Amino acid sequence: MIRKICVSVALLVTLMPVLYAVDAPAPVATQKPVPVIAEYVIDTEHSGSQANWVTGQLEAVGIAYSVQRGEAGMIQARMAAVTIMTREARMAFAAMPVDGDATLDTAGQTPELQALAEATLTSLTIIDENWDNRKGIYTIVGVLPLYGLSGATNLGAKLVSPVINLPQPETLALSNATPRGFTTFFDPKKNFTGVIIDGDDVLLTPCLFPRVFRFDAIELLGPQQWNTNNIATGPVRYAANLREAKAAHMGGERPLILKAQGTLKRAYPVLNLDDSWLLYREWTKTELSKTGPIIITLGKR
Repeated sequence: MIRKICVSVALLVTLMPVLYAVDAPAPVATQKPVPVIAEYVIDTEHSGSQANWVTGQLEAVGIAYSVQRGEAGMIQARMAAVTIMTREARMAFAAMPVDGDATLDTAGQTPELQALAEATLTSLTIIDENWDNRKGIYTIVGVLPLYGLSGATNLGAKLVSPVINLPQPETLALSNATPRGFTTFFDPKKNFTGVIIDGDDVLLTPCLFPRVFRFDAIELLGPQQWNTNNIATGPVRYAANLREAKAAHMGGERPLILKAQGTLKRAYPVLNLDDSWLLYREWTKTELSKTGPIIITLGKR
């Protein structure tokens, strides 16, 4: 009888690490090769998740604790850490903004969209993990691409609306009085190789499909003007700031750089009158729409 009791207690101790995550959904993390960047900026002192718009990845951290040490404790703690990381990624994925109105949350959507969301989550890939045997702590980091056919934009393209309702005046925030004139050098004899919108000073909130507006809330670029070849892979990328965007030659060797004067719905950059005309002209009269994604800078160090 004493032996049976001891065995039961030992079994309970062995299973305790798994109990940290019994209410979590089944893990979807995978080790299969996907185009990810093996770097992250998320804090690994605790479980959590965040979108890294500069690298174009959703980052998630799972941390689990084990009362055991050695290989048995490590295995059990890793299982729990993967489950926690997956749960964190799921929550951040559902809350990710598609545009200024919608998110990637497919609750209440069609079964097809829900299935696509689940398929996208299988791109969650483990890129770093650590077992602290002394403390009994397992930390694991996973990332999911925001862009590309295996990324969040593939689902977001099906959730973004082709048109938006007339924006309310209170959603338009101009940083300064809107200036006249071009904010970039314009030579009509030379073609631009891309578009960079300098949003360093306007506190823009990133989203997967940001539209571009004129200062009086007239839409310039949106789903109806984007190149159909890059909607699913994402028509926009973000850079930390203008200096880094130029140094990395984002937008090519001669980008059309336009300074945002404010935001609409916090997510859409707003341009002045002359820049709006220039962007519209180049987008419709040249090959600018085929040069690649628009670059928006975020004013981060």
